[in-house]
Amino acid sequence: MLRVKCLCGLNQPYVVCSEWTSATDKTGLESCGNQCPKNYPCGHRCRANCHAGECLNPELCQKKVKIFCNCKRIKREFSCELVRANKAVVSCDDACFLKQKEEKRLRDLEAEHKRRLEEVENRRELEKYEKLFHGKKKVKDRKVVSEKEEKSFFQKYWLIVTSTLILVIAIYFIFS
Repeated sequence: MLRVKCLCGLNQPYVVCSEWTSATDKTGLESCGNQCPKNYPCGHRCRANCHAGECLNPELCQKKVKIFCNCKRIKREFSCELVRANKAVVSCDDACFLKQKEEKRLRDLEAEHKRRLEEVENRRELEKYEKLFHGKKKVKDRKVVSEKEEKSFFQKYWLIVTSTLILVIAIYFIFS
């Protein structure tokens, strides 16, 4: 028995010596019989059994490919051939547009909420900073103290004193 390297390079099958020496086409004996591990240019795996050289007919790949609409809500399957030809298109419908509009509204609300929280936090930090550098707020006296000016005797009674003095002088001149 001989150990032969497989065409795909993954296995080393055993071949009987008499079969190996008498065979005219040795490619059949070198094949392990498993699926080819190579990929087509589209990215799908070759469907043929282990073979030598390049994979045959990569343009005939019929694997199913899932295509989504732009918002990823609608999913449809197309053959790889249609996808490569750019004929597989999934468009958004009205429900997709409503979903996008609702998501945008929610993002805007969340951004507004975040902005408000940031403003509150900034204000709190500013107050903390001002308190640190300007000291504590002075406590105002809660008692209302009304200070009244005390007027002197003359300021209180100047009108009465002056009028009495004028009256006395007038009486003196009248009776003298």
